[in-house]
Amino acid sequence: MKTRLTLLLVVVMVLGALPLTAGAQDAPQLLIWADEDRATVVEELGAAFEEEYGVELVVQQLAFGDIRDQLRIAGPAGEGPDVIVGAHDWLGELVTNGLLAPVDLGDKADGFPGIPRIGAVTAARLLNEHGPIEKIPAAVLDEDRRRDALLFKDLATLRVEPPPFADVEQIRWRGPTDDFPACAEDLGAPRLLERCRKATDPPA
Repeated sequence: MKTRLTLLLVVVMVLGALPLTAGAQDAPQLLIWADEDRATVVEELGAAFEEEYGVELVVQQLAFGDIRDQLRIAGPAGEGPDVIVGAHDWLGELVTNGLLAPVDLGDKADGFPGIPRIGAVTAARLLNEHGPIEKIPAAVLDEDRRRDALLFKDLATLRVEPPPFADVEQIRWRGPTDDFPACAEDLGAPRLLERCRKATDPPA
């Protein structure tokens, strides 16, 4: 399964529903507000995103706390961004104040969050007809999509008795693994590997 950053998935989802801004060459644009750290990641993905979808990502950097404050001003004036990268606990306030709105994906909703051609409606029908994912016939759910569906099922499973660890050192992050360079390349963000390696370098 191809790994993608959550942020990129969000941008793809809003692509078909947001009124995109036209740039100087009449190419559609998405204006994104993000803080310095996250803006770097979005900018690294921008070229690949534009090549695939024909939409330019315009990233405007703001201090993290200023994103919410500036949205309170720019939003009502119709000058806010298409996408913000903020904290999850902003959601209630921003929705209550009318600064965020649900995105109506229409037909595009059938296909998220990750199984091609199987959205909420189709998934509900298949589960009603066949029961658990494991019992859905191969003719309906091929090998690749079955693997992804089982992965999503595993990720969504609540485990009330997580395996214990004897020492916190067992879960300490020790830097990127051997598989990480390929993941960074797949994401189109090679600088992620460099930043992870720097994070593990001992202080000077």
